[in-house]
Amino acid sequence: MNKYELGPSPIPNNITFYNPDGEPVMVITKDSITVLEGVTVDEASQAVIAALEKYIKALVAAEREKVAAWMVAHLYATGHGDTTEDMLKELEWQIAEREREACAKVCEAEYAACWHQSAMAAAHAAKRIERDIRARGEK
Repeated sequence: MNKYELGPSPIPNNITFYNPDGEPVMVITKDSITVLEGVTVDEASQAVIAALEKYIKALVAAEREKVAAWMVAHLYATGHGDTTEDMLKELEWQIAEREREACAKVCEAEYAACWHQSAMAAAHAAKRIERDIRARGEK
């Protein structure tokens, strides 16, 4: 072990924290918290903090992977998403782009359906709406 960390416990039903040399420094059971003989409180607290940091990083990474998996499953690119926040920023503009394109396609279909009819004004309005929707993403 090269850091303080949480490791396998020699005593059942407890949590044991180890120092960088792999020696136990503190044991937590349902009934007590024991700092082992010869271990300073500072060393024991460093072991707890290091183990918690490692655990939190693992949780954050697991959540990031869930977001990445969802994005890929729904055909969104994750970009260079190093963090969940990065991926959500990527997702935000991609969703907006899909929404704009979907709206524009509706207008295209409306225009195609009525361009040959006598209501040319409606057809021109639909074409204008199509352009305006697409232009939203360019601002």
